[in-house]
Amino acid sequence: EGVLIGELIASKAYIEDFLKKKVNFFSYPYGRYNANIMRAVKNAGYQCAFTTNKGKVAVGDNLYELKRISINGYNRIFNFIYKIQTPI
Repeated sequence: EGVLIGELIASKAYIEDFLKKKVNFFSYPYGRYNANIMRAVKNAGYQCAFTTNKGKVAVGDNLYELKRISINGYNRIFNFIYKIQTPI
């Protein structure tokens, strides 16, 4: 887990240096994560992390296991509105 934290910290610093902005959010590559990875992301200084799990975020959700609503270039505006207004 120490190597993972080191890689997360180094990549976070690289992105922050490149963008000249603080990076607070993480997205798990390919949506793959587990308890050890969530802990490492938190210890690397991220405030929250996003999964590829379908759903809406609710008060009390684990900040390192946030769900998403799938939106892509094929969605029309009415699909977008439907997705954000309709319970999953």
